[in-house]
Amino acid sequence: MVKLQCEKCKYIKNYFEKDIIYNERCPMCNGKMLLPKKELGDIVEHSSILRMEQQIKELGHARVWEIIERFPVLKTRLAYRKLFFKAGGIVPKSNV
Repeated sequence: MVKLQCEKCKYIKNYFEKDIIYNERCPMCNGKMLLPKKELGDIVEHSSILRMEQQIKELGHARVWEIIERFPVLKTRLAYRKLFFKAGGIVPKSNV
């Protein structure tokens, strides 16, 4: 189920993904129905985790971890580490 919210009156209606129509209109005020901001963030995170799982399957835990550790920006590296762990990634043993 996906929740859509009217941009004008804030009415919320649940839809099955297959039933959503492009440019869906609110049954109350005929406003445009959109994904609530909270829902959108959850969908993006879930999609990112699924993509990370796919990368781990294709490249392996060690290779994905190596790629993440090469990101020069610390915040980016931390965000990808979080996704890596949520996707079930395992940090390889190091020689240190």
